[in-house]
Amino acid sequence: MKKHKPKPEDAVKDEHQIEDIPVAGAELFQFLLDGPELRIKQSPSKENKEKEFERLAILGASQISLDAIKNFVLHTAKAHQVTFPQVYYKEMFRLKGWKVQGANVYRKPWLVAKYTVEVIYGRFTKDILMAIQLQNPYIVAGVRRFKHFQYLNEAGQSKLEQFIDEAVEVMKNSTTWYEFRVKMFEQHGVPYQMDLFN
Repeated sequence: MKKHKPKPEDAVKDEHQIEDIPVAGAELFQFLLDGPELRIKQSPSKENKEKEFERLAILGASQISLDAIKNFVLHTAKAHQVTFPQVYYKEMFRLKGWKVQGANVYRKPWLVAKYTVEVIYGRFTKDILMAIQLQNPYIVAGVRRFKHFQYLNEAGQSKLEQFIDEAVEVMKNSTTWYEFRVKMFEQHGVPYQMDLFN
């Protein structure tokens, strides 16, 4: 089987499709190094993002509120500030039975991001979460240029902090990850299907 060595200009075909990802060794390493830079250069313009918001509103006008999006979501990412406290990650690690290396959690499994989107960002309305994800697309599989919270304005940031505090409180009163998820669903209506976890 002939190996395909990606060229930087071929690494990303369009915004939402990645093809010919190499599977091992130096090729994969080079792809991972080249891919993010290419995606950053191809970031959608502000006008294109506004058109996409309008397109989303037309496709699901009864479900998507542009006013709600504008009340929480910024057009450009703000500077990074630590938003999620260490206690959030320590409690997640405790409930999952993962070991924490050192005093703080710096290196995290990819599942932490998945759970954070479900438990924290999933509490925003679908249109707000969709708008954040549109503003902050993947630059390569599983990697985004910014953190989602960098696209939240003051009102969105305040709501996010409330969601984090509530999640930490429920985590502290739970002994397992499953118990935590059940309590989040019961107390805060976190939108995930509980039957999958039985």
